[in-house]
Amino acid sequence: MPLGWCNAPSIFQKMMNDIFEDMLGKEVVIYIDDLLIYGETEEEVTEITLKVLERLKKHKLYVKPQKCRFYKEEVEFLEAII
Repeated sequence: MPLGWCNAPSIFQKMMNDIFEDMLGKEVVIYIDDLLIYGETEEEVTEITLKVLERLKKHKLYVKPQKCRFYKEEVEFLEAII
């Protein structure tokens, strides 16, 4: 997310909502720069993860690998354990 911009968080959230519009609430939950990917099976989660990474790349966005957690049964998201 660009630093120093007026209203940067809300602009970034809008951009992410536009990029992942068809996946929101079905496969992905996004809050600003936190992405939560979910599915019924490990294979489904792998497929969705690849789609998400491809879209991020297409829009010249990236993730920090050291901040990523994959295939977790339980995660902390927005200060809640899910």
